[in-house]
Amino acid sequence: MDAPPPSPPGSRLADAPHAAAARLLVPIRDAGQPVDAAADLAWPTSAGYGGRHDKPPGIVDDGVDAPGARDRDPDLDPAAPAATTRFLIASDARTNKTLSLPIHCDVVDASAFEEFGLSIYDNGYLNTAVCRSRICHVDGERGILCYRGYRIEDLVARCSFLEVAYLLIYGELPSVRQLSAWTTRVNHHTYVHENLVEYLRCFRYDAHPMGMLVSAAAAMSTFHQEASPAFRGDAVYASDAVVNKQIFRLLGKIPTLAAIAYRHRIGRPYVYPRSELSYVGNFLYMMDRLSEN
Repeated sequence: MDAPPPSPPGSRLADAPHAAAARLLVPIRDAGQPVDAAADLAWPTSAGYGGRHDKPPGIVDDGVDAPGARDRDPDLDPAAPAATTRFLIASDARTNKTLSLPIHCDVVDASAFEEFGLSIYDNGYLNTAVCRSRICHVDGERGILCYRGYRIEDLVARCSFLEVAYLLIYGELPSVRQLSAWTTRVNHHTYVHENLVEYLRCFRYDAHPMGMLVSAAAAMSTFHQEASPAFRGDAVYASDAVVNKQIFRLLGKIPTLAAIAYRHRIGRPYVYPRSELSYVGNFLYMMDRLSEN
């Protein structure tokens, strides 16, 4: 991996005056321990595709607790293990057999009813949980939306877009050093191939921007055959380097493609990204730039 620029003094999360919880993000090493740059900047395995580990290195809780600070709530963290203290007692009057089913997150394991010789019928799947999300928790009745155990209000107020993207993919907020390297790699992939730009010019003048964006994202797979299962097989999913590079490419190029689709619809010339701008600032620039001045 290319060496990132020198780390900034702090991320936006760490610099926010009301974000004392940002002090929970510190490297895992003693102050006197030498830094292994290669290990510190090694990209973690994505927590979303079942790699070797679920959390990136370099993050611990240093015990800071200040007014307004909060760590992730284990009750709202889909990935956090929780002790089960509640049970559902199911009794079969035919055989007098009784089952004790543990309740976790207001859900019981329906497969346990196989011991009764029964299947569970739920017309329309109105009361069936088919998977357990390790990313998102939604409680509409209480007005709660969390990602990786962090409330959406805290993420909006304290984190940048790329910090939240890192959190969703790798399961933890990045340290300052990780954020610097992460931002560098994503911004390195903002340009798109000119053949792809010409492909987008072929759409009708009134084509819907979302249709153009979806088509462009699919077309990108033909430009990077080393990451295509059609050419390389399922082995591409076993390579952390290949998977991470596609993450960088998608995050870097999608704003450029979205801006092109938008400007195509309104009849304006396409605008290329500028490396000195921030991730969100670059997107807004490509959307709204009017002239050289």
